[in-house]
Amino acid sequence: MEYFKEDYLTLSYNESLNLVTAVWDMKFVKADLFKKGALAGLELLVQKQSTAYLIDTSQMGVLSLELQRWIQSQIEIYTTKMNLRYVATVVGKDVFNKVAAKNIQNHAEKKQEEAGKTVITEFFQNRTDAIHWISGLNIHKAA
Repeated sequence: MEYFKEDYLTLSYNESLNLVTAVWDMKFVKADLFKKGALAGLELLVQKQSTAYLIDTSQMGVLSLELQRWIQSQIEIYTTKMNLRYVATVVGKDVFNKVAAKNIQNHAEKKQEEAGKTVITEFFQNRTDAIHWISGLNIHKAA
């Protein structure tokens, strides 16, 4: 079910997998739109208490260092409110995009560990492989 739909981002929730999915389509990253979308994703993770998050950045431009720091600060704020355990990130071919995604994920994992939580992160080249990984984790929401 879609919860947020704009030209640059679609956020959806799959109840059976307890999965929030963010599909970015922003070749040239605009700070205000990125912040709006990222916060919507974090809020949905909290609202649904999702254990899995799939972030598809394959159609996203490179985040500036300022935006990387901003999203890291937001992750720190939301860490204690989330039930997140697994993150699947789809990255494009751009090496800078990959580095930015890994830096953000490493920071998020560190903050989760400091909060006494463990988050397992995997990187993929396509959404199909990411969904297959999440589907095999046996993390489905209890009925």
